[in-house]
Order: sequence, then structure tokens, then C-alpha cells
Amino acid sequence: MSAASEAARSTEVSGEITNFLRESLRLLGELSVRYEVGIDTAPREKTIASPRDAADYLYAELSALPQEQLRAILLDTRNHLLGVQLVAQGSANQALIDLRDLYREAVRVNAAAIILAHNHPSGDPTPSPQDVQLTVAAGKAGALLGIELIDHVVIGRPDFVSLRELGLYSPPLAP
Repeated sequence: MSAASEAARSTEVSGEITNFLRESLRLLGELSVRYEVGIDTAPREKTIASPRDAADYLYAELSALPQEQLRAILLDTRNHLLGVQLVAQGSANQALIDLRDLYREAVRVNAAAIILAHNHPSGDPTPSPQDVQLTVAAGKAGALLGIELIDHVVIGRPDFVSLRELGLYSPPLAP
């Protein structure tokens, strides 16, 4: 093979590799936006109208995790999904929560309401006293910000519970 044809072949292979890398990076970018834990850029057409809707939306992701994760489902005034924020990730039986972190993204996207959702890696969705305390405190903080905390669902295996449906939480009146 002559030096000129070797150089041409090398340039062709280099171009193929570059194109392959560009396409791989594009696909990786799409996947990270679609599946990245943190902020989910969901279409506004999805409506979360009940605790069951919230649990169904996050069940596949949260039910099998080996550690607790708390997420905030961000909603507009018509309960259309604006996104899902990872608020905290903890250990097998607890996650430390800062209320500022809980509402930061909700304020940024101008959410009208949120639903909290977290998993119990044990599979038992029974809310702990700390779950109830967090929900009440978060509801009060949200009322001050003008962002309603609608409910808090705890996802286990194979079911979930709603603190509101259990009578353990009711949204506070706006100040």
C-alpha cells in the first residue's frame, strides 16, 4: 500500500471514529436527560391527579433501590408534571432532608404544588414518625412559599401508602 493510500485510509478511519463518537455522545446525552436521577424533564401532558398516579409514575425506579431516596414531583396549577427532583438520598433506613433543598427546584420552575415520594428499601411502606414529621414541616414551609404540598407517598414492595389518605397529613391553610 502506498503512503498516499495509507494516509487516505487513515483519514477515512479517523472520520468514521469521529462520527461514531459524536453519535455515541448524542445518544448518551439523550439518555442522561431521559433517565438521569435528579431533574426529570417530563412533558406537561402527564397529569398526576392522585397518590396512585404518583406512586405508579415512580414505582419502577424507587421500589428496588437499596437506599432511601426522597423525590419531589413538581406540578403546575392543573397538576401537569413539570418534573421530578431528587431531594435526598440516604441509607437503607433514612435520608437527611433540608427543606431548602426540597423547595429549591420547585421555586425555580414556578411549581404550584408538589407531591413528595420516597421508598422504604425494606419493602414495608408504613410511614415512620420521622416521615410524618417531615411531611408536616414541609407542608408548612410550602405554605409560606405559596407551593402546596399535596401529599407524601411512601413506596414499598409491592404497594405504597399515602400519608394524606391515612389521615396523617392534611395541607395547612395558606398564611
